[in-house]
Amino acid sequence: MKRLFCIFLLAAASLAQANDVSCTGCTAAQFSSQALAAGYGQHRVYDLNAGVIRGYSVTCSNEVVNGGSQTQNIPGACPGNGALVIEEVGVDNLTLQAFQAVRTFYVSNGYALGNTVVDLRDESPSSGGGTVYEFLGSYPERQALYDWLRTGYSNNHILQQYSAAIAHSLLAALQILPSNAFIVEIIFQDGSKISVKFKTEDSTFEIVPDSARDSNGVAIPQSNQSQYQGQYNFASGYARDQFIRHLISMGIPVSRGNGNRVSCTWDLVNLTLRCVPS
Repeated sequence: MKRLFCIFLLAAASLAQANDVSCTGCTAAQFSSQALAAGYGQHRVYDLNAGVIRGYSVTCSNEVVNGGSQTQNIPGACPGNGALVIEEVGVDNLTLQAFQAVRTFYVSNGYALGNTVVDLRDESPSSGGGTVYEFLGSYPERQALYDWLRTGYSNNHILQQYSAAIAHSLLAALQILPSNAFIVEIIFQDGSKISVKFKTEDSTFEIVPDSARDSNGVAIPQSNQSQYQGQYNFASGYARDQFIRHLISMGIPVSRGNGNRVSCTWDLVNLTLRCVPS
């Protein structure tokens, strides 16, 4: 697998100057025109619906060795008022593999990019799916849910296919895949939520900072840091008490108080949040 990683990495580096242009429903002539319009450089034009991708080299007329099939005069594009010349150069096998992997994901799921949502209210994970507080507060619960997402989630083919698409193109050999990770929003059974980054190179997860919300959309501190000072308003005493237990679990001092609002300030001496219900 590491050998393949190196091969794909080299391929991605060699294609770093290429531009990728979508051209849905285009004819061959329109593909060529799109590449020419992209200007000087190496370009790939693709149609995910049709499963077609073509490679083009756009150069200046005084640089052409084998001759080009189409020219276009664009002021300032070439030195000496030269014309842009386009030539179809084909697409290498690694890029074709990347494109086919992307298209497989696209055909199955209806989109080529973006994030995915896992709603645990429609699923039955063995553990870790109750509340965002359980997820944040328990490492075993968190890891159990991650394991379930990899193997037990009824739509985990989305994660697998997206991983395959990115692995084949590795770090955007095709620029329609912008990175080697994507975001999974997890909605827990009580309606609370959090976002995690799914890293495809090793199938691991990483919590996205400041993404935790309770069932009413109230932000939840994910660490004892000054950025979380402020006022938190809750719909019920139960929701407030869940929040307070979470703060205490992180070592944040909470004073006695009443009311469904919790005010948190930053203690500059002891470098900690201090919170009080009011």
